[in-house]
Amino acid sequence: MASYNDAVKAIKDQVKILNKSLENKRWLVGSRITLADISQFTSLYVPFTFVLDGGIRKAFPLASAWFERLAQQESVIRVMGQVKLCEK
Repeated sequence: MASYNDAVKAIKDQVKILNKSLENKRWLVGSRITLADISQFTSLYVPFTFVLDGGIRKAFPLASAWFERLAQQESVIRVMGQVKLCEK
């Protein structure tokens, strides 16, 4: 259980940095989706769908909104399918 908790803490630390990076921005670089967004999205796909439930996501509103915005893009849906966020 300790290793799981350590892994979740590491993920939260990553998302906290992402959340801070998104202050006053819609995308990571510039005014539209870039490779930076896609790369970060794919690395956070598993945590957002299996680990970061609604309670945790509330602590990172900018990162959560960014992830959901990307998940709703037609090009992302064509490749990844409909993204279902972690519930609990």
